[in-house]
Amino acid sequence: MAKTSKIINTVRETIKNHRLFQPGDFILIGLSGGPDSVALLTILHQINQLDRQRWSFHLAYLNHQIRKAEARRDEKFVRKLGRKFGCPVTIKRAPVPKLARQKKLTLEEAARQARYGFFRQLARSLKINQITVGHHLDDQVETVLFRIIRGCGLRGLGGIRPVRQLFTGSRVELVRPLIEVSRDEIMAFLKKAGMPFRRDRTNRDTKFMRNRIRLKLIPYLTSYNPQIKKNLAHLARIAQATNDYVDKSVKKIRIQKTKRYGNIVLKISPLKNLHPVLQINLIEEALRAAGGPLKSVTAEHYQSVLSLIRKKGSGKEAVFPGWFRVKKEYDFLKFYQAGKKIRRPKTARVRLKSPGSTVLAGYKLRCVATVIKNKVGYLKAFKKNKTRSEEIFDLARLKKPLTLRYPRPGDKFRPLGVSGSQSLKKFFIDHKVPLAKRAVTPLILAEDRITWVVGHRIDERVKVTIRTKTLLKINITPD
Repeated sequence: MAKTSKIINTVRETIKNHRLFQPGDFILIGLSGGPDSVALLTILHQINQLDRQRWSFHLAYLNHQIRKAEARRDEKFVRKLGRKFGCPVTIKRAPVPKLARQKKLTLEEAARQARYGFFRQLARSLKINQITVGHHLDDQVETVLFRIIRGCGLRGLGGIRPVRQLFTGSRVELVRPLIEVSRDEIMAFLKKAGMPFRRDRTNRDTKFMRNRIRLKLIPYLTSYNPQIKKNLAHLARIAQATNDYVDKSVKKIRIQKTKRYGNIVLKISPLKNLHPVLQINLIEEALRAAGGPLKSVTAEHYQSVLSLIRKKGSGKEAVFPGWFRVKKEYDFLKFYQAGKKIRRPKTARVRLKSPGSTVLAGYKLRCVATVIKNKVGYLKAFKKNKTRSEEIFDLARLKKPLTLRYPRPGDKFRPLGVSGSQSLKKFFIDHKVPLAKRAVTPLILAEDRITWVVGHRIDERVKVTIRTKTLLKINITPD
């Protein structure tokens, strides 16, 4: 009973330390029928009874259709476990080999995507924000070694966390109560409890990298140090704690990060004086927000982006797996999917109330136009306190109607301080406006003539002078 008591107490501590569950929770368990998930169900069931937690369970099984007849027997086994523990069971089938061919993925990655997609769908339908799986200490060790071999940084060394988002931005969390329990402890527990389980023959197939690590590399490393698994798990915990500290430090740094056309744009100048560890963390955060291929990113990829930050000039790119790119445009880094066409906004031109307030729903902006009598010293005071979202014009020089729209090919205007007209494209290039920002920069037009490139420059012909009697002040704000 000592082994059983130890494993129960270890899982109890993990649940308590990471606040995985609360009394009365409805727990969705990903069950494969293998020893890990069977142990997970059995242990949680025992803790539920011993500690009177009032948990209820729902079991989820995805048949990947890789092992055909064996998988159908697994389905029956999972249903039998559901009856034994009095739990409802949801079973789904997914043609993983076909999905792997279509998406050009490995069988492992295609199975993972299908499984997590199924979990998310089921969690939503059951109105549950967690899916509980049987990853354990040995899985942690294999993951750390896998990432070291592939090439990773400090975050990769953190391995598997007890809790994480199922997908980036997802409200559903992946929970791992067995993360501090070894495979040997699990097998001893199942033997003591007399619990049957299914064996997946693909776990012995050494064409898969993770299986080669488990079956060949770890035994080889153990011959050098019998404590290698314990040491690697300890390394993962240290890396996780360090990453948490770095994440908190990064949150205190104000870096301009905006989204344009689905791309993430990161301002470079505030990054230059930061420590490389913080730079990489911010780059990773931008990659995640832009949907970058984080699982395939290596330390070399991060170094290529750091190189862009240091280099002068514009237009250079760092190439990532899966046609993903990070491009330097003046003082910005643009994170985007190459080959993916960006659709320009098709929002129609909107007529503005002058004076008055206009809500521009399609642009998610509000425009407020105010008529003001020009007084001595007003222009000087306005220039001192103005923001990029407001401007003043000589009302007598503005021809109505006033409208707002986005730039179009061939647009021209006469920038303040310039003697002749200039194409909007050349103005953007001269003033190093990133490509991702140009097409979504609002324009104010008087009749059909551009009078203000919002946030940048007004037209020379509508400027306020000492002869101006009445002003029109325009303020553009997000709505």
